[in-house]
Amino acid sequence: MILSYLLEKKLTLNYLRMEMTKNVSTDIILRSSQSNNDYDPQVAMLNNQKNQNAKKSSKLYKKLIVLSTIICIVLLTLLVHTFYNLAQTKAKLDKIVGKQDIANRQLPNSRFFASIESKAECKTTACYKAANFMLNNLNQSIKPCENFYQFACGTWLDERPEEKDHFTMAYEKMLKDLSDLVKKQIEHTDSGIKKSLKIYYQSCTNELRIEEQSDKEFLDFMATKIGTWPLVNAKNQTSEYSTDSLFSMEDRLATLTLLRVPIFFRFLSDDFNHTKILMKILFPEDYCRLQRFFPNTTIAKIHVIQYFHEKSDFKLSEEDFGKQIDEMLELAHKVYFIRSDMYRCGVRSPRTTLVKTVSEIDSFINSNETLFNFKSFVSLLNRKTSTKLDLNTQVVVSSQALAYLKDLFSSMKSLDYPKLKFQRAFSNLIYFHTLYSLIKPSGLFSTPHINLLLPIRYYHSFFEYDKHVTRINPVDNFEMIYKIDREQSCAFSMLYVFSIPDTDEQRELQSLFLTRKFDKMIKNHTYLMLRKLINTTIDVVWKQKWIDDDTKNTVMQNLGRMEHKMVFSDNIFDKKRNNRLEMNYNLTFSYVINKLVLNEFSYSKEFDLVGVEQTSRLRNKQYMIDIFEANLMYFKEHNTLLMPAGVLIEPIFSINNPIYLNYATIGSFLAHELFHLIDEELFRAKQETRAFYIEKLECLRKNYVKYVKMNYGYEIEAGESISEQISDTFGVLVSFKTFLEESAQKAYMSDVMLPGIGHSPEQLFFMRYAQSYCRKRQLNSVHQFEQFHVIHEFRSLQVSLIPEFTDVFKCNTNVFYNLTQLILGQKNPYLD
Repeated sequence: MILSYLLEKKLTLNYLRMEMTKNVSTDIILRSSQSNNDYDPQVAMLNNQKNQNAKKSSKLYKKLIVLSTIICIVLLTLLVHTFYNLAQTKAKLDKIVGKQDIANRQLPNSRFFASIESKAECKTTACYKAANFMLNNLNQSIKPCENFYQFACGTWLDERPEEKDHFTMAYEKMLKDLSDLVKKQIEHTDSGIKKSLKIYYQSCTNELRIEEQSDKEFLDFMATKIGTWPLVNAKNQTSEYSTDSLFSMEDRLATLTLLRVPIFFRFLSDDFNHTKILMKILFPEDYCRLQRFFPNTTIAKIHVIQYFHEKSDFKLSEEDFGKQIDEMLELAHKVYFIRSDMYRCGVRSPRTTLVKTVSEIDSFINSNETLFNFKSFVSLLNRKTSTKLDLNTQVVVSSQALAYLKDLFSSMKSLDYPKLKFQRAFSNLIYFHTLYSLIKPSGLFSTPHINLLLPIRYYHSFFEYDKHVTRINPVDNFEMIYKIDREQSCAFSMLYVFSIPDTDEQRELQSLFLTRKFDKMIKNHTYLMLRKLINTTIDVVWKQKWIDDDTKNTVMQNLGRMEHKMVFSDNIFDKKRNNRLEMNYNLTFSYVINKLVLNEFSYSKEFDLVGVEQTSRLRNKQYMIDIFEANLMYFKEHNTLLMPAGVLIEPIFSINNPIYLNYATIGSFLAHELFHLIDEELFRAKQETRAFYIEKLECLRKNYVKYVKMNYGYEIEAGESISEQISDTFGVLVSFKTFLEESAQKAYMSDVMLPGIGHSPEQLFFMRYAQSYCRKRQLNSVHQFEQFHVIHEFRSLQVSLIPEFTDVFKCNTNVFYNLTQLILGQKNPYLD
């Protein structure tokens, strides 16, 4: 523009000069006709003036040429620099998100893909990351209309380790982000609690100290609490185990409860009725796992004893050591395998809830003169807590739990051990239980007496596996099995001990993470999505002709009144929060001692909430689920949907993704929880509506049972999982309809395509949803998981039953039917 302006000015000046020269020449000629004498001087003067003008024009031309050249050079330099920067930016982006990988793996627009209109490709970093992530899951050789799960997840299943899915990836990412915040050096400006977080985490990552000193630290600490460990004591007949005065089962159980490692039962507050106290029996949740903790065959016992004595530094003779191990295992089987026909692991039996006083529970348990005095236990527990339980305190407990406790203590008594033998066996047992409890929440490889614990904890399952692979010594490969990320494990351990409800420790931990890794915009964006999903849900339910009007109105009212909360309050982001928070405990550089000290502190805080009205907690409801959970939860008792920050993390959610990706994941999960509200009302609906709904559920159940039998070879009841199954399908249907409405309204980033993937946004929605459940499981893991949830591949496959899926991918037949050969009947088992 500058150059053109100067040239224009130059031409204008030349034109004016020419006109002036023309006028002067004409005037001279006219006057020369009148006087010949004036002609020669005038001509001479004219020539002279022309020469001078020519010199001036020549100088101006030179100046303009020079100026024009300089401007061209400057513009050319800027242009080259701009293209260079664009190339560098592109190269960096390619390196970060694998753009080159995307370019090399573009999917062709084959005949089985829907025709795609000419749409713009998204070129943002978030889109490249999302595209590369999806391509790392897809198996491009499978057609989506033949096997949608293998198409969406084939590469993931081939290349990823077992038991990994997108939810675990999100949780591990959160743990990595959290560890990055506490691995830094302690600063003088840190609050007391923040210093404690750093000390605890850094003591956990100090593997050398743990390996060299943790055994002694652990044994010294526990000796002050529950006495010495007989297995590591060279004296078999110490006075501590030869007299009743120094041994009390009630005292040992109370001490373990206060250390947050209760062995048989524990007390906790009723989330839904603050006037009640719950007594929860630690069965079958932990005991089902502990049944593999203790070997139950003679051959396994021999291997365990031999391994212990060879690998561990014990002062006992092999004979005495084997004798104590055998005593402990015999007692353990009375605890963990009691009436296994009645207490089947993984089976939820109907429970009858009772309200009993402490005195009544004691009378029931001790009706057959068992070894345990419940009143004495409660009295010992009261010594260490501010909340006191008395004989008239009412406790909510199931009849099955009471029966189990009675059977348990009677079974232990039936061993008829001499007092010394029983005290020794029980002391050994609770030491192993404490070690197991310390390992369980941290998953650490270097843990107190790890060489001692691992064979007992895993030998039984390995021994069963050994039958099939003829492995002589299955404990040789512990190092290979336990290759885990140390930093993430320590972050998880820190979460476990510091996430204490209604404490400064919990708030400081949340603030540390959220203020650096979270954005308020995410909260607002998620609330907006939920509001739109609720509107679509109401519209879908209202169109169901088989649902009676009263039920529809109830559903609409409950959806309108439903609370939806993030599992944290906005004051977490307040920069003016108190930064001088102090703690009531002292931590050291010993990870083991820190863990035990914090266990004691956290239990005292939790027990202070038992049976006490917590108005603010009941009102806010955030305490009911941890903010770091990668999950959503609907509480029907409060009609509240809770959304933790952990579920709003990549790869599940990103505020920078095209909206169809977020609706495929978090949108479907939110709508899934909304259906739990509808499910409750349908079971309370009029007879005709309820019967029709139960018929739908039964159709789903039969299909699922047949699928599991066909693919995994065993039969299931599937009663518990059907609610999850229909909630899945309803969730993805409602979320897809909501996305279509947004797309019709030209919502931001609703119609852009991902780079390098030849699929429409509608197709990408279903593909991304299916990839949420990419997971490879062992057969026994599937068997445990499917009791209460639908197995992952079935959750992906059943999406193909939705008519919108067939339309989007232009499938000629039903994909689900082709793959499973299930008979769906005349009625669609899902909502119309």
